[in-house]
Amino acid sequence: MIAAERLAEHHFNQRAWSRCVEVCMQALDADPAAEDAMIWMLRAYSAAGMRAEREQAFRSYLRVAGGSALEVGAPDDDPVVRVYRQLTAAGA
Repeated sequence: MIAAERLAEHHFNQRAWSRCVEVCMQALDADPAAEDAMIWMLRAYSAAGMRAEREQAFRSYLRVAGGSALEVGAPDDDPVVRVYRQLTAAGA
């Protein structure tokens, strides 16, 4: 999993958004709750302007992670939720 996360980060930094997403999808197939892979995927979708795909991926994560993390006032203790909120607040 660590290798996949590093590869996703590399592709993201190279602005290879689709390759980043591919690596993340493979990692998430192995572990649907892999937080770092989901974070890189959300960032890549945002950078590529693929908001609908980002939303779908995030909703999928919520189903796997237990769901109610987006309640108003919920603490940002989940790193995926924290990054998602940052991305959406920034208009990405």
